Amino acid sequence: MSVTITYYGNVLGITPTMIGALSKAASSTDNAVVRFSGTSGGTAQNSLMTVSDTGTPNIPTGETYNINGSPHAHTATQVGLGNVTNDAQVKKISSSTDNAIARWDLTTGDAIQDSGVTIDDDDNLNIPLSSTFKRGGRVFGVYWMPFGTVTRVSSTQFTVSDGGGYFFSGRIKKGTKIWWNDSGVHQAMVVSASFATDVLTVNIMGDSLDASFDSTSVGFSNERALTKELYIWGDLTESNKTTDDFYAPYDLKVYGIDIYAGTAGVDDSTSFDVQDDGVSIFTSNPYIGSGVTSSVNNACDDGTVIEAGSKITTEATLNASTSPSRVNIIIYYAPNDDKNLT
Repeated sequence: MSVTITYYGNVLGITPTMIGALSKAASSTDNAVVRFSGTSGGTAQNSLMTVSDTGTPNIPTGETYNINGSPHAHTATQVGLGNVTNDAQVKKISSSTDNAIARWDLTTGDAIQDSGVTIDDDDNLNIPLSSTFKRGGRVFGVYWMPFGTVTRVSSTQFTVSDGGGYFFSGRIKKGTKIWWNDSGVHQAMVVSASFATDVLTVNIMGDSLDASFDSTSVGFSNERALTKELYIWGDLTESNKTTDDFYAPYDLKVYGIDIYAGTAGVDDSTSFDVQDDGVSIFTSNPYIGSGVTSSVNNACDDGTVIEAGSKITTEATLNASTSPSRVNIIIYYAPNDDKNLT
């Protein structure tokens, strides 16, 4: 390269180094990285490494790059999860299912295996029909869904914490059916639930939540308890103190009852004996106190199941000088076979 500059009629000799320019290379590769030739700082040469217009560097297959001066060779099959032999890499498998989630194979941390669980290009998760989804080690079924691990507070109360409470707090309401294992399946329904400081507190009626229960087995259903309403119309008297009858259409798991009155009784309480073919389903009969018009969340005895075809009726015991009137008794129940659903 030569440059001729005339200054006031005098020719000045300028070299590339004098004006900060490099001597051109004999030829170049499009997008190749420019290298110095020699140590003078004034001559350029071509290279094999390229950088695309989008900033992607590339070296030819079979070439090497150094890390801390040590060559790091690659072949075309040694990209991503290729057939690498380096112990710091994960080894590829012989075949895979398109869109399948890869799983670790054993505990060495360097081997993977295929799975039947896939995520499609629209981010839909799919599991095989013959498989199940589990949460906390328990099957997350179509009907009963697990809480994870719960903490028993009493025979009628438990809590869910560690983030799970927030997830469930909007779904657990009065009437939500609860299921757990304790030497067999037990059932109850929610009477109230509250959420505070990452803890969901659930109060239940139905079967007793004993200390021997399996704390990881507790589940709930999105389907709520069924209700049957029985009435005593008008004022309660000795000749008008029994509800109409209700015959169980199938084996019923009965959780408990609510009682409402149009007007309150005076001076004393009025109790109600709910009977299954003449036998009380309460050890202590629920009642409405003097001056009040409701008594809710009265739990049946533990394990109460009424057989199909049995007659359910309620009779009031008149203790108040003025008895309540227009009584409505709501029975909460579910098909007993629901406990066998998954």
